[in-house]
Amino acid sequence: MRSLLQRHWSARHLRGAWDGQSEQAQYVWQRLSELGALALLVPEERGGAGASHVELALALEEMGKAGYPLPVGESAGVVADLLARELGRDDELSALVNGSMVAVVSATANAPVPYGQYAERILALRGDEAHLIATKDCGLAAVPTQDPTRGLAMGEIVTGPQTLVAHGAAVGRATTAVWLVQAAELLGLSQRMIDMTRDYVVERRQFGVPIGAFQSLKHQLADCLVQLEAARGLTWYAAYAIDAEPEAALLAARTAKSAASNAAWVTNRVALQLHGGIGFTWEHDLHLWMKRSQALERAHGSTREHRLHIGRQLVDKTLAG
Repeated sequence: MRSLLQRHWSARHLRGAWDGQSEQAQYVWQRLSELGALALLVPEERGGAGASHVELALALEEMGKAGYPLPVGESAGVVADLLARELGRDDELSALVNGSMVAVVSATANAPVPYGQYAERILALRGDEAHLIATKDCGLAAVPTQDPTRGLAMGEIVTGPQTLVAHGAAVGRATTAVWLVQAAELLGLSQRMIDMTRDYVVERRQFGVPIGAFQSLKHQLADCLVQLEAARGLTWYAAYAIDAEPEAALLAARTAKSAASNAAWVTNRVALQLHGGIGFTWEHDLHLWMKRSQALERAHGSTREHRLHIGRQLVDKTLAG
């Protein structure tokens, strides 16, 4: 995965995506399909790789690190996994696996749909039901956003018996997977910002020495790495739990999303500070990763929102025990 992205995707291509140039992103999407990345969770007997959420998390971390903008996590990690477990969805599943169709997730009613401009299908998670809707039927219109590569769009998502694809436990698994894929991508984004900042402070000189030699700067970068490593362990466990310990997966995924969002927030702040004013200029690449991480940090529940849920769950468990 890393090798493919290093060969075919760069900051130059990401800047092009910001300007609406999607050709290279679509080219990489097809290469990902050929590699099997879009079918990681699909069983082998249904044309997939038969992998687990752990492999998915590792792949999505590389996506975040590279800044690849299309919704691999949502399409392959949530929608394809759900359809692979439901009968009668073979055509749509095949289209997801071969890369001819993109699907995204709408987890909140009356909210903008991420990647709406790229998708042919929207998986709407509403309570204990999951509905699959054609994007063309929703009248989506683009809305302004700080990261245009996420393509937020608003429209009318109408659900009914004809759009229902799953309910009950399958919807809970999909919701948990949404948090996981967000956390995994945030890990990669944070790692890239740390790497860029490390390279900058080693290169930038002040008083005749690299500014990275100053202890206060070292400590700030070390704090970022501590936050990142903690979030990485929690995310890997959440990925494992979805497949092996489903009763623990909900709490694990909430914890992972909370930790990954917090790590991204800390890293975002430190990266900008240590780069100085240049870090937020259009000429420097750092802001491309900063803005994506800021968007994902708040998507599908902020750090604070997940921590409140976790706290309530732990209190309820303590009182019940």
